[in-house]
Amino acid sequence: LHYWNSPDTDPGWRYSFTLRTLVQYFVVFGNSIFLHFRSVSNKL
Repeated sequence: LHYWNSPDTDPGWRYSFTLRTLVQYFVVFGNSIFLHFRSVSNKL
């Protein structure tokens, strides 16, 4: 990860990359919660 501190790294690219990673984690986390609640509601 040596290129993170390089002066030619675009801050906008770094921000979009971080945002994309957060969205990806949020989607996976939301899907797991949705599937969990759906399986629980099916047992009721």
